[in-house]
Amino acid sequence: MKILLLCFAGRKLLRLVILMATVSLLSFILLSLSPIDPVRAYIGADMLRVSPEQRAIIVERWGLNDSPPTRYLLWLGQALSGNLGTLMIYNDAVIHVIGIRFLASITLIAFAWVISGLLGFALGDALIANLRVVKVPFHAILWLYHDWHLCSF
Repeated sequence: MKILLLCFAGRKLLRLVILMATVSLLSFILLSLSPIDPVRAYIGADMLRVSPEQRAIIVERWGLNDSPPTRYLLWLGQALSGNLGTLMIYNDAVIHVIGIRFLASITLIAFAWVISGLLGFALGDALIANLRVVKVPFHAILWLYHDWHLCSF
């Protein structure tokens, strides 16, 4: 039994790794093929004030002169080591910003889960109570509940 469970978990983990690698590679390829110049997008309206030397420094610092396979492997190595980069908007590490937003998201999900559970329990209880008042047989209540429970809205 333990061996079957380990095999199942191993297959799922392998599928997850393959999926993550495929998504990251396809995302990188799509971004590389994008007609948007990353330096121009970063600088924005101030592009006219940036000298060609400054632009070359930015291109070199970001590694845009390297071939796409080299850039992908460098990015992958950094990502696997935990360095996801820096967000220019917040001037903070990506992993730190994700950590802050993740806590807020988990809190919101937990709150919504509790509210939906309480409302579902209360409304289900009220439904059963109303059906009992009008003398609907218990089997009919279970049948209705089962059919409504299986509906996907």
